Amino acid sequence: MQSVYAFNKAQESNYYLGLKDIDAQIKDTLMIHGKEHKERLDGQQKKAVDLYREYHQKGKRSDVLKDEEGAIAEQIAWDTIYSYQRKERDEYHSVQRKMISETEHLFNKYLRLIRLAGALADYIKDVQEKKQKKTGEKPEVDFSRFYNNDLLARLRDLEEVKEEKFFWELEQVIDWSKMLRKDEKFLGLLESVSSDLEGDKELMLFVFREFMFKNELLLSFLEESDLNWIENRPVVRNMLLKTVKGVDDEEEEIELFTLSRNWEDDREFFEVLYKKTITEDAEWEKRIASKAKRWANDRIATVDKILIKMALSEMTNFPSIPVKVTINEFMEISKIYSTPKSWQFMNGILDAIATDMQEEGLVRKSGRGLIDNK
Repeated sequence: MQSVYAFNKAQESNYYLGLKDIDAQIKDTLMIHGKEHKERLDGQQKKAVDLYREYHQKGKRSDVLKDEEGAIAEQIAWDTIYSYQRKERDEYHSVQRKMISETEHLFNKYLRLIRLAGALADYIKDVQEKKQKKTGEKPEVDFSRFYNNDLLARLRDLEEVKEEKFFWELEQVIDWSKMLRKDEKFLGLLESVSSDLEGDKELMLFVFREFMFKNELLLSFLEESDLNWIENRPVVRNMLLKTVKGVDDEEEEIELFTLSRNWEDDREFFEVLYKKTITEDAEWEKRIASKAKRWANDRIATVDKILIKMALSEMTNFPSIPVKVTINEFMEISKIYSTPKSWQFMNGILDAIATDMQEEGLVRKSGRGLIDNK
């Protein structure tokens, strides 16, 4: 969704840049020929803008204008359109590459948060040992249950974690460790958890779930360093929690939670859905407008429209996914990213369009896609 949204915004930006480019070309011509030609050039600009807008509305060029004024305007318009098309192609591939790269880097973010837990433990241990050495007194709070946590040590010892060449800034670690050491729930757990694997798991689940994903300062940093953090956050959180919960043996090697069991297949799915949502946009616009007569098309929330288009693209391009599964999936996504009542609107629109397309033979399902597809 984020990638389709980014591409749409780039298209919109490039469209308005094209209008500015037409204006700039006319102004350059005006400077060359003088102000006495302003009225004629204003007419050319209007014709060029009309041609440019017509192309974007219809997706094709209009009849060639025969007169000289029209020919000049047409040349300006098509120079701008060709420039727009080139930018659009570049943007399409750029967003697609970023989409795949960001998805692949989710695993790195997951590893880095494991490393952060280790960095917090190391710093807290260092502070406590230095204070004890200096005063010779037993610390008021014993944090050894955290920094000597066997589960954390096993996680840090995994090759993938050690090979993740990322080091948290000491200043950040100091700030976040101070907050962790003052957290009352964390302090309570240090005293109450059992000294076995289940106790290790309970403590690490708190650090990952309650501290890392609820601490406002830490979350603010993560949001600033990752523009897609709002979408990535639940995925990375889920990976961490499933990793900890999945450990059930003190001797068995821990298996890191991978993003996908078959990344090549999932990557192809992402790329096809992204491509089809964009290339079939005009068709989806027409179908949405025909079913959303109670709403002006430009008043439908941008996110809702993107999600509807993605759902329609999934219905028509992935035979093994049942229609009902697609509708339910995108309804759930809308509950997270759109307005409170959007899912109801989307459900009605998608159900109506899906019925039409099935009757027209545009939705063809096979295998698992036939399940509950009546």
